[in-house]
Amino acid sequence: MTATAQYHFYFGNIHSHTAYSDGTQDNLNATPATAYQYAKQSYHMDFLGVAEHNHFTSTHNPGMHVADYANGSYQADTANHNGTFVSMFGMEYGVINNGGHVIIYGMPGLIGWESGSGGWGTGNNYTFYNSEYNYQTLWTLINQHAGAFATLAHPQSTDYDSLLEHNYNISADSAVVGCAIRSGSAFSTTTNYSDAPATLYQSKYFLALSKGFHLGPTIDHDNHNTTFGRTNCSRTVIIAQALNRDSIMKAYRDRHFYASDDWDAEVTFTVNNRLMGTIDTINANPQISVSISDPGNASGGSDPTQKIELYYGKARSGAVPTILTTTTGSNTLSYTHSINVADSFYYFAKITQTDGDIIWTSPIWIKKTIGTTPPPTAVNQPLFAHTEKLLLYPNPAMHTINTSINLDAAATATIKIYDASGHEVMLQTQLLNAGTNTISLNIDQLNTGVYFFVMTNGSGRIGQAIFTVY
Repeated sequence: MTATAQYHFYFGNIHSHTAYSDGTQDNLNATPATAYQYAKQSYHMDFLGVAEHNHFTSTHNPGMHVADYANGSYQADTANHNGTFVSMFGMEYGVINNGGHVIIYGMPGLIGWESGSGGWGTGNNYTFYNSEYNYQTLWTLINQHAGAFATLAHPQSTDYDSLLEHNYNISADSAVVGCAIRSGSAFSTTTNYSDAPATLYQSKYFLALSKGFHLGPTIDHDNHNTTFGRTNCSRTVIIAQALNRDSIMKAYRDRHFYASDDWDAEVTFTVNNRLMGTIDTINANPQISVSISDPGNASGGSDPTQKIELYYGKARSGAVPTILTTTTGSNTLSYTHSINVADSFYYFAKITQTDGDIIWTSPIWIKKTIGTTPPPTAVNQPLFAHTEKLLLYPNPAMHTINTSINLDAAATATIKIYDASGHEVMLQTQLLNAGTNTISLNIDQLNTGVYFFVMTNGSGRIGQAIFTVY
């Protein structure tokens, strides 16, 4: 996505817990509604996500019930005030031992594995079943729900079936949009913002980038007490056009965010005018721009920039990102990287302020090509009028593109793929059954670039989506 539109900076946290699972240990009667109301009064908090643990061990340790997923979602809807404060509700999937925690939003029900009767009560303690330690099926389940996304919470080497130790996983890459670069302090009771920056997971994040995952860095507090937004000044910062839940969720899915130890630092990072988190092709050398504005610290003054480090790397190379260039004592950095046609790199900025605060931007992934490839904003809009957006995965794609669609009745669909100039480059007829259909298309014949996927049947257009061949 290009950075020509008007964007704003929104500060918050989507990893917190209440007494529905194992949080608010200082108030075992608290609910997500309590958390939202508290966070609204915290400094520099535009949004809060409550992600309750998805399972039941014992009451409050954690003690999640499937019915409380609907209750929490209702409370988030009630507390949400677009333009003022965004309330979100999700889950933290998994266990620590032999598992790994995944923050998930956008699912219409609780994912779990506790079947039959148990300490949670009678009946299954989930809406969507997933085997406890099977992360591959978890990624597939998330990908099957348009609008859902995941982030990796406090990742360890063997978490998620050793995801970061294995080769690139295309299904995980489509489901997961972020990785904690800091997390915590989970059990802090501090409410005056004075905790030091929390545990650093930079090495795990860099490893994920080296494997080829398209992830942005997050900072979350993992609150287990009534401290929402007040343990320290760190925030995940969303870049969006409006303060509403749809915009915040979309920004997460598009990786338009950065991780900041500073609670009001505003960072702009672009490559050839592409916004952070973008995956795209360009037909010129990467022109990289970084700027930071810090309106003020707790004492009323701004925090000067000590240095800006520009990192770069090659996805799926196995080599962690390294510093391309550095500037000191300046709030801006500009750099042109001379590369060859067909070269592909990712870039991100790490900014250190004089008080020690650090800010990490989401990367931008680019590939240099010959010719002109218009960005998605140049699409002829009538092509997409009055249709539903389909979820395509993985996106970007290399060899195969997949989609899932649910129909009330069987139908024969026509799938057309157009290039960025509007020329039809693929045509396929597909018989769809009533219920959920998963469709896979071989796209080896498509060149690198942006494409438009349109599905129709005899009564009109079913849906469309934009995807990138990388």
